[in-house]
Amino acid sequence: MSSGPSYRNYLRLLWKRFRGRGLITAILASAAFLLAVTWAATGDGRYEPWANLATVGAAIAGVLATVWASMQNRVDTGNERDRYSLSYALAYGYVHNFLAGAVDALKAEARPGKIYVYRPANLEQLDPQTHEAFKKELERRGFQLTTRTLDKASNRPRGLLSVYLPANPGSPTHFVDFPTTLLTLSSLIAYQAARAQEEDDEPWSDEYRNEMARTYIDHFFRELSTQADKAGVREWIDFTDTNFRNL
Repeated sequence: MSSGPSYRNYLRLLWKRFRGRGLITAILASAAFLLAVTWAATGDGRYEPWANLATVGAAIAGVLATVWASMQNRVDTGNERDRYSLSYALAYGYVHNFLAGAVDALKAEARPGKIYVYRPANLEQLDPQTHEAFKKELERRGFQLTTRTLDKASNRPRGLLSVYLPANPGSPTHFVDFPTTLLTLSSLIAYQAARAQEEDDEPWSDEYRNEMARTYIDHFFRELSTQADKAGVREWIDFTDTNFRNL
């Protein structure tokens, strides 16, 4: 009986490479396992044709699993859970550690308006240059801007952009906040891209990185609305963007 490859190591590598890739890969991996067992059980030479067939079948199953996983655009079930979990954590902290306290202070204003959370289309729109351009355009439109601290009772108070239209004395004072907590995503996406390359995946294109960022941002704002509802402050929260939507 000739010695063959270590199917224990082969199966361990197969599991590590494709875990979480979905039901089809699990079936293919299981087929590869069963065929490998058949090969081992019939490797004494009595059923040599079956042994050869089992070996070829195991190889084909592994190739099909590789092709199928590659066609999934590198977005697997585990990463989807990770994206939602991170977005949930960021949104939960942003609402309960900052927005809820800021809204309580906002209610004490003479003419309280709303807190507008700036929603970026991508991570680049969270950089300081975008913020400055946003402020200059508001001033050009006649708004009076100041930086105010609403959540003074917080352990880490932060300033918000106060937006007031003096041409209309009866207009409320609104506030705009740039959720810089989302900048955490830049480092995370860079880490995930490096990890994918370590696992012999294809390099992530800029387009794919931006798609990932948009997915994280969408999940964040969806969860922000949910948490604001739970905290009882949703009616005081609205959203704006580079097109000054709602302002």
